[in-house]
Amino acid sequence: SVATGAIRPLGDAGTPGLATGTAAAYLVSADGWLRLRERALATVAAHHAGYPLRLGMPKEEFRRRLGIASPRLADAIVASGAHDGDLRDLGHLVAAAGFEVTMEPGRRRAADAYLALLRAVPLAPPAPATVALDLDTLGAMADLGEVVRVAEGIVFDAAVYRRIERDVVGLLARDGTITIASFRDHFDTSRKYAQAVLEHLDSQRVTRRTGDQRVRGPAAAAIKLDGPEDDA
Repeated sequence: SVATGAIRPLGDAGTPGLATGTAAAYLVSADGWLRLRERALATVAAHHAGYPLRLGMPKEEFRRRLGIASPRLADAIVASGAHDGDLRDLGHLVAAAGFEVTMEPGRRRAADAYLALLRAVPLAPPAPATVALDLDTLGAMADLGEVVRVAEGIVFDAAVYRRIERDVVGLLARDGTITIASFRDHFDTSRKYAQAVLEHLDSQRVTRRTGDQRVRGPAAAAIKLDGPEDDA
């Protein structure tokens, strides 16, 4: 990607300027650059207004809305906005610097009630549909780091999921492999949840499937086994 703050207009307003990055160079007038920045900020603000429960705008959509063909140029605009304190780069998303997901009181109560249910049966969590929790609220809870969606209809309290993740990495360090059956027995849960969690860990590269077993994946190295316990 283009380095932070790499694009800058050069020259007086209305005259050509050179915008440079690590992988490419772009010609842009000072006025053109300012208009592009204003459009970028307005585009992100409009997304937040339309989708207040979403953490940010997908970068691909951001690029399309601006009519920019080059993903690198779009990344450079985000990097420049982040450098100037106007935008936040959230990986695959872009957000306004001051934006926060905030639920209205009724939605917040529904979210808190669902969290209480998840924590009551942490290793056999009820599906959102059982309490008629809508997808927008569930998505906001995930974006806020309150829950982890591991599969369709299978959601864990985030603190519980992190403990499971640490335990799995610890079991792999001790035994070398883990299976659905050994996961099920260790956590005293059902095959449905064991399979869903292990497949999610595969997708996050914490584990890697080899036949009926899982071994340690490359992302496991980042998980600290001796971290503080999370409240649940």
